[in-house]
Amino acid sequence: MPIDSATQAAQDDRALLEAAAALAARVPEGFVDLSRLADRLAVRPERLKLLLSSPAATSQLGLRGGVVFDPARLTAKLMQARLAELKPEPPPQAALALPPITVRLAQRQLAVADDPPLWAFLTRLAAQGYLAQAELSAADEAAAQALVARGYLTWGPGLVYDPLQLGPQSAAALGAKVRLATIRDQLVAWLAEQPGQTARREAFIEQAGDPPAAQALLARRDDFVAFSITVLQQPSAWVRLALAPAAEAEAVARAQAAETENRLWEACLPLAGELLRPGAREGETAHQRVGARTYTAHAAAQRLNLAGGTVLVAAREGGLPSFTDPAGQLRLTAASVEAAATDDAVWERVAAYESLSAQDLALASGLTHRLLREH
Repeated sequence: MPIDSATQAAQDDRALLEAAAALAARVPEGFVDLSRLADRLAVRPERLKLLLSSPAATSQLGLRGGVVFDPARLTAKLMQARLAELKPEPPPQAALALPPITVRLAQRQLAVADDPPLWAFLTRLAAQGYLAQAELSAADEAAAQALVARGYLTWGPGLVYDPLQLGPQSAAALGAKVRLATIRDQLVAWLAEQPGQTARREAFIEQAGDPPAAQALLARRDDFVAFSITVLQQPSAWVRLALAPAAEAEAVARAQAAETENRLWEACLPLAGELLRPGAREGETAHQRVGARTYTAHAAAQRLNLAGGTVLVAAREGGLPSFTDPAGQLRLTAASVEAAATDDAVWERVAAYESLSAQDLALASGLTHRLLREH
């Protein structure tokens, strides 16, 4: 006897609901995105959503906000609490040959009931489905190894997890979360020991040992705050603990930056020589002392009544001893400039660089060949 269309549609719906329930019962996390489940069943998401909203479906499957869950293992509230951190996938076809996860969980509990350490470890792990490897004691490690050997647990990146509660994608996501938390804890402890609870950003990233993780922690701003100060007319990036006083951290950063800057200027003192410019006074800081013993290229050109390009070429060719200071500025020693200013023979040797080609002057001064020829 032929089946009418209404009866056929009801049978199709019933078969679809049973297939959906069979898949959901084998998703380790206990929930899966509606569209992913629809793709797995080769139906439109709209049809599956309508079917799951019917009274006949509520005892087998739950639906909340586009997510299907197994009500035998999860409530809607518990599912939503774990939605952000887990990445469930529909099970492969081979999983349908296995009993539902609720049955397998019960079978496993019976299998370890006569081994209290293993049973206790599984009970602890069941709360989240995993435990961070760094938090395991020696006894925990032994229990985990035994359970992994029996096929009940799996080692993941930085954790041991229950494959009946977490799929591989979720385990990987949680492993990344565990690693980030470990790095965060290490950085918090390290930064708390630094003066002002602050450090240069590059030192922070180096201490993390994982630049992407360090950047992720800075982006969250939960535990660390990035800020900048100016050093040698350039921004200098720093990081402080979020709970550290901002003013104190910035003061320490400025003091440390000043010390670093002073060391750089001190390294220039041997290059600057001993002779002070006429009228210059000995300074208190290394920066001031270097400045008193040197000329900028512009000031040297004025002192010698030469073109700026000539002085630059003379410096490049070694006719006027020079060096680049920590601020990136070319400096010529007062001794060499004064020697040229007071000795005609020395001045003539420096002035001779003016006869170099416009192309040479352009290379030394940074001006264009055409501009130099026009002048």
